[in-house]
Amino acid sequence: MDPSLCKDFNIFHPHNKVDYISQGNYLPNPSHEILSQVEMEWIQDLWKVLTKYINTEITNDDFVLFFKRRKEKTASSMSGQHLGHYKSITIAAQSEITLMADTLTTIINISIQMSTLLHRRQHCAQVMLEKRKGNYIENLCIIQFCEADLNFALHVL
Repeated sequence: MDPSLCKDFNIFHPHNKVDYISQGNYLPNPSHEILSQVEMEWIQDLWKVLTKYINTEITNDDFVLFFKRRKEKTASSMSGQHLGHYKSITIAAQSEITLMADTLTTIINISIQMSTLLHRRQHCAQVMLEKRKGNYIENLCIIQFCEADLNFALHVL
């Protein structure tokens, strides 16, 4: 790659052009080929996607919709909180008793806003199942069991 282009794309170089690149306004040095209109539009569209706001708030409605569809035979969390606990909270929330659902969604929202994992979410179980016969890793299917509320938060987001 041309050394001047390396400087333009290097995020650690004091005179980089990263802001221009991400906004779709980057023009390389005259000695380089100019970007076509299609390439410029593509970069501008990419910038719009990158700056789009993502709502990370999880509501009681999200909680109810997620857990009411889960089957009771789903594997339990490593912390010992069975899916039945969440299903019971969902039934209560549907009957206008929302204290537990409010508490859980508040804890999940605080965790997301603070970019912090709860201690019990830092552990998971990985099970390797044979999907084809053979002694190689590509013949295994890895299933990861996480906490039910972590799966819920990841599903909603």
